[in-house]
Amino acid sequence: MRLSEVRKIITENRQILSIRTDKYRSDSTMLEVNNMHTVLTYLNNLKKIPSLEPHIISLYNDFPKLAAIYTSDMVVVKEDDFRGFYSRLEKISIKCDAILELAESILPQEVENTISIKLPVEISLSEIGLLAKDFSAFFDVLFSSPKLKECGSVKFYGVEAGSSWLYLLVPVSAMKIVNIIVDGIYNIYNSYLKIQHMKAELEKIKFENEMLSDIKKVVRALSENTVHLINDDQELGLDAESERKLSRNLENIIKLFNTGVRIYPSLAAPTEERNKTNEMISHIENLLTDINKPTLPETSDQEMSSDDDADTDD
Repeated sequence: MRLSEVRKIITENRQILSIRTDKYRSDSTMLEVNNMHTVLTYLNNLKKIPSLEPHIISLYNDFPKLAAIYTSDMVVVKEDDFRGFYSRLEKISIKCDAILELAESILPQEVENTISIKLPVEISLSEIGLLAKDFSAFFDVLFSSPKLKECGSVKFYGVEAGSSWLYLLVPVSAMKIVNIIVDGIYNIYNSYLKIQHMKAELEKIKFENEMLSDIKKVVRALSENTVHLINDDQELGLDAESERKLSRNLENIIKLFNTGVRIYPSLAAPTEERNKTNEMISHIENLLTDINKPTLPETSDQEMSSDDDADTDD
């Protein structure tokens, strides 16, 4: 999990000490407790952070009755249990503050008009240079269009320490078009993987199809069509030669996806935008898993005949 995701989770769920209590009049050893359900929801979200997960699981195990409160209504609990539970919450809260302070000191400010590029797990400096060149060439052509040339340019915004992520700052006025293009990239890569999957299935049954024999041509046609449609729909004003260059640059970016590159919206982007991209990436990873599944060894006709003879002998 990247540090920026950790920062977002903690920022949205740090109010774990917001439990309201009052003395229970009928028994001085008991407390009336409100808001436990909300606090437990915060804790469940914080549990996604690897460094906090063991502490939260330990808290649940040590105080199972308090951890099982799933009502927003007032509940009555033993005061000693609650004090122990709350003391542990305070320690988790201190850990959250420390992580957040670290994140704020080293991460760039999270703004909506950025895109996040996840790099392959293993990548050399020369490969990073080529990747930057591909993205730069793509955006140079895109922002040469009459509609975008006055918007400025896409700029390097920062990297995430300790992980393979880099951030690009997109002019606010161009963000909508860039998001549409990113959606197009994922749609093309999704189609590419589906064709690869189909090709692999057909090869299993020794079926050849001329259309599937050269997937590069299919990707090129999809890239050209995507660029042409975006140029028309968004009225970019690119001429035919610029369309051709942009589609070739798009192909180069799509090729990077085979190495593990992924493009994400900013964590500050609308939830709907982030969810849509995450769903597409999840679908792509599932397709990749299916394509890379080992196939069962083929059984020859002779082996099958031998098995049948053995059954007959029995």
